[in-house]
Amino acid sequence: MMIKLITKSIISMVIVVFPVLLIVNIAVFHGFDRLLITAVQPIMSILDLPEEFSIVWLAAILTGVYGGVATFFTIASESYGYRLIDINVLSILILLAHALPVESRVSSLVGVGFVKATIFRIVNSIVCALLLMLFCNYFELLQSNVSFSSALITPKSFASYFDVIWQSIAITVKMCVIIVLLFLLIELLKKLSLINLIEKLLLPLVSLLRLDIKLSHPLLIGILLGISYGGVLLKESLGELSVIYSESIKKAIYFMNLSHSLIEDTLLVLMINANIVIVVIYRLAYSIIVIRLMALFLYVKSQLINRTGVTKES
Repeated sequence: MMIKLITKSIISMVIVVFPVLLIVNIAVFHGFDRLLITAVQPIMSILDLPEEFSIVWLAAILTGVYGGVATFFTIASESYGYRLIDINVLSILILLAHALPVESRVSSLVGVGFVKATIFRIVNSIVCALLLMLFCNYFELLQSNVSFSSALITPKSFASYFDVIWQSIAITVKMCVIIVLLFLLIELLKKLSLINLIEKLLLPLVSLLRLDIKLSHPLLIGILLGISYGGVLLKESLGELSVIYSESIKKAIYFMNLSHSLIEDTLLVLMINANIVIVVIYRLAYSIIVIRLMALFLYVKSQLINRTGVTKES
């Protein structure tokens, strides 16, 4: 089962990520990357990020965290002088809005429309990243330059089509190796029952989000292992829970849209020197606040509707 899962993931990596890397490299080689950069440049300007991060985020939105991280190492250069805050703001963008064609589809299966889920994630990724940028710049945090010496992949440049193809292949192979290592790590965590331990540590989230305890397992699985796993579990629960817990199910899937795959995705962005406190604690805290505010808004809205209905009847 484990071997099949790893093989499937590697095949997906080759089919999805390699073509993206190849296209990005060719675009950069010919200077066409300027068109992509121009499309997202306003957002990068607001977030005080280097313009080339536009391509990284677009790659992540379309293909996932793997594609975003791989693209980062394709276009990155130590000569750009990236700051730690730049890397962490980019990481938040990637973590909150990635693989939207697939993951928004999963959301639609449990009651949150594809377009609504996509807009929800893009808007919140920008807001979450903006708040982080403003906070860190105000208090002068994470202002030092990034060193790639500890990264698993060293950024390189290329000057010919051979270099373009070779670098695309090299990064894809390295990402496949990382996939295997990540799956082995997750399997080790399962064998040691650490996944269950982490799940218990995250259990208070259910109370904070005011969800029914019956939704705790799919929610926590989604948070730890990914929205695809948690979303499928929620979908399987729809038959018996949809009528009574429809609002809780929606809150759960909205939360998973913002915070999921806490293990795998976190390890991936740590490769580009993201801060674990920011990509885990800050991300979770932001997600909780957003869902609580949504619940408060819906409660106030329902109260106003009820009062309007009572007034009309009288």
